[in-house]
This record gives sequence, structure tokens and C-alpha cells, in this order.
Amino acid sequence: MKQYLFLLAFMISYTSISQIVIDANEENDIFLIPCKVNGVPLDFIFDTGATNVSISITEANFLLKNGLLDETDIKETVRYQIANGEVKEGTKINLREIEIQGYVINNITAQIVYEQNAPLLLGLSALNKIGKVVLENKVLKIYPKSTVFSKEKIFNNTREILNKALSFRDETTETNCLFKENFLGIHTKVTFEEPDYEYFKPTIDEYDRKSKDYIFEQTKILVQNNQVYLKRIENSGIEIIAFMYDYKLGEKETKFIYAVASKKLIELGPTLNQNEFEKILIKQ
Repeated sequence: MKQYLFLLAFMISYTSISQIVIDANEENDIFLIPCKVNGVPLDFIFDTGATNVSISITEANFLLKNGLLDETDIKETVRYQIANGEVKEGTKINLREIEIQGYVINNITAQIVYEQNAPLLLGLSALNKIGKVVLENKVLKIYPKSTVFSKEKIFNNTREILNKALSFRDETTETNCLFKENFLGIHTKVTFEEPDYEYFKPTIDEYDRKSKDYIFEQTKILVQNNQVYLKRIENSGIEIIAFMYDYKLGEKETKFIYAVASKKLIELGPTLNQNEFEKILIKQ
């Protein structure tokens, strides 16, 4: 048991470096980037000479008809120059969201091109919002900023990190993380070795006290490193953190469940006080 508490208190750090990698089309050296524009899957061509995003009137009409583009998103008439030098007229719009491989950017300036079959172009203005763009040897690499993760991406990343940080197993204790859409459960199973004497029977209050001590040690991991884990939890949409304990002594099993709102835990700040923490802990 002491070993368990020691390991839980151990400061664990985990970082991962992600990047978007897109190879050029072998036939024409075009970078085709699958995106979601306001939730609609569309394939864009990365144009190194373009600064903005452009879509054809066909895609614009589809977004309008489906309520994915409205009057507030349509800004003004603009003039733009195409490759042969000809000046054409278009409409400046705001795209609320573009998602590329799970990375999301919001409120992107784009223009509607009044041609039915005009290519969809993705300029540097949009890609730079995602992160650093590097083009070398016919390979396009984007190194995303941490602020552009989609909730799904953050949730999956959070699950991976917390599994590494909180999962534990030895001869008597096992801890695993359980995840649902807005829920993180930390499930701990403890098996006591049954003594030879009969009077060793922990009371409910003793189990409760032991559970709260475990919870505090587990929560210290969540608030470590300037609350980095808590910020990931909040950004991934997890609202409730539940602590579940199964104690087994011989044939007898005792179960406890406690819960805390992640928002309240964040409000306590990085310096965690056990007494203050137990005030926001709810026994189920």
C-alpha cells in the first residue's frame, strides 16, 4: 500500500509531438488536403501562391442551403487577380470552422469564386493559423499549435496521457482509467490479505478515510505541472471525475464511489489543500 501511494505521488510528465504530413500528388505535384468546412468534407488544393482560402459558388450555395453559411458570414465584394493576370470579382466570407486531421481553426477569411468548377484553394493564411508550415522535398508538414486541437483529438490525447499517469498494478492494488464522453472514472481495486485474527474488520468510516486519502494522492497527479492535466481534461469536455474503490477482504467486498466536478477542481488552484478538496468531493 505504501508503494502504491508513493507511485501515485510521483511526478509524471508526458509530452507528444504531432504533425500533419501531406505528400504531393505524384502526377502533378499538387498537395490535396482533405478538410471539413463547417462540418462538410471537402478536398482543398494547397496553393503556395495564395494567401487566402477560396471556394467555388457551387460549394458556397451548398453551405447556404444547409444553413452552414448565413448572412452574417457574407462580408463584401472583392476583386482578385488570377494566374494569367485577369482581375475577377468575388465575395469575401467568413468560414466559421476548418478542420484538418483533427485540428480545428475558427473564423477564417475566404472568398467565393463565381465559377461552378473553380478549384478549392487553401492558402497560407489558413495553414499558418494551424501552426508552422514547412515545405520540403515534395512533402508538406504542418506543426500544429496546441490551441487548435479538436475536442476529439484532445479527448483521445487526454485518455492516453492519464492512462499512463494513473494506471497502476501490483500484488494488492490495481488502478485503471475509464472514459466516456464527459466523464473520467478512476477505478481502484484493493485486496487486503486476511489476517489470522478475527478482530481485523475495517469499519465503514475507516474505509471512507482510506478512500479519501487515495483520492487526494490521485488528484495531486491531476493538478501537477501547473494543472496541465486538468487543462487537458477541461478542454476535452470532461465535466465529472469519479473515483471508484473496490475493497476485498476475504469473501467480503466493500464499494465506494466519489465524484467531483472538474470545474470546481480547477477553481481550487494548483496548490491543493486536502481539507478544501474534500469539501467539493461528493460521496455517491
